[in-house]
Amino acid sequence: MLEWGDLMGTEGIYIRETEAGDLQEIEDVLLDAYGQYSQFLSQEHWTGYRDDILRQARESGAWRKFLAVSEEQIVGSVFLYGPSLTAEDVENGRAGAPFVRLLAVRPSARGKGVATALIQECARVSAAEGKDFLYLNTSDMMADAVRLYEQLGFVRVPEYETYKVGILVKCYKLDLQTTSLLHA
Repeated sequence: MLEWGDLMGTEGIYIRETEAGDLQEIEDVLLDAYGQYSQFLSQEHWTGYRDDILRQARESGAWRKFLAVSEEQIVGSVFLYGPSLTAEDVENGRAGAPFVRLLAVRPSARGKGVATALIQECARVSAAEGKDFLYLNTSDMMADAVRLYEQLGFVRVPEYETYKVGILVKCYKLDLQTTSLLHA
């Protein structure tokens, strides 16, 4: 269990790996956090997106899953995938790089450093495994997240971007050799 209070200005928040009994709470955090994006998608696309989020939460494909806890309540979660070995990633030169997915922070806990602490933990674990980069995908409908990623040092990698249901899915990467996140 990692205590982030003194390091991140997030007193009382700690990061831990998920446990078997956490699934329902993880799903609740994900739906609470991602529900705001339903306004940007048609009902059909939102339903598909929501179902995909829940499917990923239930699958064990993530390399590591972390939770942010405050006052004994789960206030955030993130899934760390990788190192990736998909044919597409090998072709694009990303093979072996970890990938952040489904970063979620309850609206009531936003602005308190929870997302930063979760990303920092993903960066720390990835660097400890000898990885040079950490990747993630996002879109413009997640404007606050995009701002945070850029403030943390993530840079866009347009050659890895794609469109899904008419939305540009942007790719970002963080250089784990130079990021200040690992020295905070």
